[in-house]
Amino acid sequence: MKTTGSKRPTVPVLLAGILFCWAGAGHAQSVTLDRIIAVVNDDVVLQSEFENRERLLQERLRKEGTYISNPLIIKKQVLDLLIMTKLQLQQATVSGVTVEEGVLDRMVGDIAARNGMSVDGFQRLLEEDGFSYEGFRQGMREELLVRRLRSQEIDTRVSISEEEIDYYLTTLESQGGMGREYRLQHILILEGGEPEEMRQRAEDLRKRLEGGEDFAALAEELSDAEDAAQGGDLGWRRLPEVPTVFLEHVPNLEVGGFTGPFEGGDGLHFVRLAEVRASDLFMEEQTRSRHILARVEEGNDGTEARELIAGLRERLEQGEDFAALAAEYSDDLGTSTEGGALGWVGRGALDPAFQQALDDLEPGELSEPFRSSFGWHVAQLLERRRQDRTEDARREQARETIRRRKSENAYKSWLHQLRDEAYVEYRLDWGEEL
Repeated sequence: MKTTGSKRPTVPVLLAGILFCWAGAGHAQSVTLDRIIAVVNDDVVLQSEFENRERLLQERLRKEGTYISNPLIIKKQVLDLLIMTKLQLQQATVSGVTVEEGVLDRMVGDIAARNGMSVDGFQRLLEEDGFSYEGFRQGMREELLVRRLRSQEIDTRVSISEEEIDYYLTTLESQGGMGREYRLQHILILEGGEPEEMRQRAEDLRKRLEGGEDFAALAEELSDAEDAAQGGDLGWRRLPEVPTVFLEHVPNLEVGGFTGPFEGGDGLHFVRLAEVRASDLFMEEQTRSRHILARVEEGNDGTEARELIAGLRERLEQGEDFAALAAEYSDDLGTSTEGGALGWVGRGALDPAFQQALDDLEPGELSEPFRSSFGWHVAQLLERRRQDRTEDARREQARETIRRRKSENAYKSWLHQLRDEAYVEYRLDWGEEL
């Protein structure tokens, strides 16, 4: 069977994110028999690659307690994912995207450290589990290549205006979604074949749902969506994060209720509202403080800077003016002309050592001399407050939601274009044993 630019389900992005680092992690044991199961432009997908990726996915789903009643869904998703990976790696080569060996060394080192072992120990663990260390590194290289390619081709080109944020927040409020999160389940019946047949499938499904059958079980059995293996669970989402095609339906649903079928571009959809929860207001702890900084030059042990700060602290204790000493001695040029004042700052905005020093103070108190990544300091805590930043947080969250949605839509369109322009030849029959 040969296809050029055929319409196939979109690669499951979440699956790619979870398993990408193992894509090239070839099994350490030799493969006696292998064959080509798909041709992708000038590259191929081997049966051994397919089986390795499928095994890893099945192991992950078993650990999550997910039961797969229709293995064919997983097989198709795995092959689609491998094909799309090949296409993106080919595009990375054309676009000149590379990954430095030093970057891979640091990534492997970080993974080993998080697991409490050395790189050598991590390599031995991989090989004991039957995986090639070089294959693992190659898989990580491919993951990073695709990430960098996406950033270069898609993410850096996405822009969001203040008007878009205003519109989304207004829509959210008008639909009663402000401060609420929804947990949704989804079933998709893809377009294809005879329209009457598709609508009959949808009607049969609607009757089964109305008859009380479990939505998740039916999603796993019948859904053509990439989330079918998870029972159609879309997770917790605020209203702006809900797929656009569902927006007009979700606010009208009661918990436990479903709606569908309704059309949504790629087929017929059913959506169920599993749960609703309230989002808390965002109250930020803020401090207002001032400081004097003595920088430490590279290669210097900092003794001179520490002694300077210690002397200035003694002068402050004796009543000398903080602002005057900051103006004369502080190396923080951004604050020295303001008497060392940092203004109101939220947690996380300051160097961790600076934040810790402020945490130990009562309003009006001076700190002991302390060192941060910038040098030696003496600081004074002036005030603390809890500031309601709900509106700011909502705008920040809306910006991120819009950015993520636009980036994801652009990425899917770009993937479709890659796929449409590619030559793909399938050399298997889904009815045969893989």
